[in-house]
Amino acid sequence: MAGISLVLISIGLSLCFGCQKNQPAPVSSPSAPGPSAVQLPSPTPKKPLHAQRIEKTWSSRFSFGTQSILTNHSGIRSYEIDVEYPQIEDQRSRASLKFNRWIKNKIVGYVKQFRQLQQNAEAHDRSRKLPPAHITEGLEIWFRIYYSDEGLISLRLTHSVMALGQMHPISYYETINYDLRRGHPLFEQNVFKKGYTRVFSDFSRKHIKDNYEMDYSTDEWLRSGTSPQKKNFPNWNIVPEGILISFEDYQIAAHSFGQLELIVPYRELKGVLRSTALMSSFLGNDGVSRSSGAWLPKKTRERSTKSHETSRKGLLVRVVSCGFVDHSCSPWWAKPVEQLWDATFMPLGVSSYHVRNVHSDR
Repeated sequence: MAGISLVLISIGLSLCFGCQKNQPAPVSSPSAPGPSAVQLPSPTPKKPLHAQRIEKTWSSRFSFGTQSILTNHSGIRSYEIDVEYPQIEDQRSRASLKFNRWIKNKIVGYVKQFRQLQQNAEAHDRSRKLPPAHITEGLEIWFRIYYSDEGLISLRLTHSVMALGQMHPISYYETINYDLRRGHPLFEQNVFKKGYTRVFSDFSRKHIKDNYEMDYSTDEWLRSGTSPQKKNFPNWNIVPEGILISFEDYQIAAHSFGQLELIVPYRELKGVLRSTALMSSFLGNDGVSRSSGAWLPKKTRERSTKSHETSRKGLLVRVVSCGFVDHSCSPWWAKPVEQLWDATFMPLGVSSYHVRNVHSDR
C-alpha cells in the first residue's frame, strides 16, 4: 500500500512540472515612459590654492645684458654667492651709462655686506672652536625687467637667502622704478599722493577675495598684511596697465601660499597719482598691453625652495648684524627665526638677502 502511495506521488509531481513547462512565458507590458534624466550642474571650479604670478608682458626700449658675480667659499661657514644684475647694452648715452654704474654699485655693495657678515660669522665660530656648519650658506640675487622706455626702467630684484637656522630659503623683493631723465629711482612721494595705500589696500583685498579662498574680514593674517600702511606696499612697479604690486613671503599667508602679484589699474589710481610728465604717458593706457616682452635674463629663474633642516636646537639662530643694520659689528645673540628676519633683514629697506643651499636643484 505504501509503495502504491509513493508511485502516485511521483506521477503527480511529474504532471505538475510538465504543466509549468507548457505554460507560455509571461509577456512584460511596456512600462510607462519615465521622466528624462536631470542633468546636474557641473561643480564650480575651486579657486587656486597658491599665489598666481603676473605673466603679462610689456615692451622694452632697451636691450639688457646680464652681469654675474660668482663666489664659492669653503670653511667653517661655507657660502656661495650667485648674483646677477642688468646692464643696458648698445647705448652710450649719459643716462644709460649712469644707470649701469648705479645698479652695479648697488649690487656690489650687497655682495660686500654679505661677505663681511660671513667673515665675522666664521671668525666667531673659529674662536669658539665650533664644528663646520652642515649647510652651505649663500647670497643669490636675480632680476626681472618689467618695462622700459626713454624715461623709465621698471625692474625688480629678488634677494634670496638660505642662512644657518632657516628651515627653507626666504626670498625678498626690491622693486626699482628708475627715472632716466633725473638719474635716480623714484620714491612713493614722487608718484603718489596721500591716500594711495588705501587704494592699494581696498583693491588687494577685493582681488584676493574674488580669486582665492581667502577673506580679510575673517583672516587676521591677511587683514594685517593688506592694511593701508606704507610698510605693506613697499614693492611696486610702474607698468603700462597700472601699478604692479609684489607681496613678500609670509606677508598675507603661509610660505606654502607663495608670493602674490597683482596689478592695480590706473582707473583705480586717478585720484592718487601725481601729474608728472612721466606718469602722464601711462594714463589712458589702462588695460592696454603695449607689446610683447617683459625682459628676463637668459638663466632659468625657477629657484628651488627645498627645506633644509638645521642641527641647532629649536628655532634659535646665532646672528651678527655687522654691515646689515647699522654697519657696525654687534655681539652675537639669539632670536627666534621670525624675529631674526624682522630685525636683521627687513630694516635694509630693500627687502633682504636670500642664501641658497648649493646642493638644491636649479
